[in-house]
Amino acid sequence: MSGAQEARPGLGEAIAYLREGDVLVVVKLDRLGRTLKHLIATIEELNDRGIGFKSLNDGIDTTTSTGNLIFHVI
Repeated sequence: MSGAQEARPGLGEAIAYLREGDVLVVVKLDRLGRTLKHLIATIEELNDRGIGFKSLNDGIDTTTSTGNLIFHVI
C-alpha cells in the first residue's frame, strides 16, 4: 500500500499485531511515517510497548543502545 496515504490500514494492523520483544523492520523510514512528527510518535509508541524498530536502508536499530541514540539525535 502506498505510504503517501494518511490512512494505512495494513500498517495499523501490523503495529497492532506486534508484541513485546518483537521488532518492526522497514526498508526505509518513509515507509513508516510521512512526517517527522508521525514517525517519532510511532517509534515512541513501539518503544513504550517494548517493541524494537529497524530501518534497513537508514541504519537505525532501536534494539541497541547506539541505534536508539542515533534515532534520537536524528
